[in-house]
Amino acid sequence: MGIAFEGISGAILMSLISFSIVFLVCGGLILVMTALKHFANSLERAGKNKSEVAATVAEKAALATRETSLPSTPEEMDCEIVAIITAAIVASCGTASKIVSIAPTAQRYGATTWSTTGRLENCEGF
Repeated sequence: MGIAFEGISGAILMSLISFSIVFLVCGGLILVMTALKHFANSLERAGKNKSEVAATVAEKAALATRETSLPSTPEEMDCEIVAIITAAIVASCGTASKIVSIAPTAQRYGATTWSTTGRLENCEGF
């Protein structure tokens, strides 16, 4: 290093350069975050149209399930569960989704759905 960075004046000059770099980087990060916010808002606006269509389909499916009487046999219960699962998939994925099969999952001994979900959410980052 040269004479410019020696003594008190060198320390002041070095601190001005360092602070300038830090503030430039912070300003750049602010610009990136603002651009991402606008980009996300535009995607959200575009996705609202798709979600409105899915919500309409889900409402129709829900009305169809409400119009039927309460299921009295396991077969009727299965049809209602399939209708509810179908409505949920259509609401979240859109009308282009295709359901290949629906089957109950095998539960481990002593494990409830809530405890299994809790374990999965806690291990999400691993």
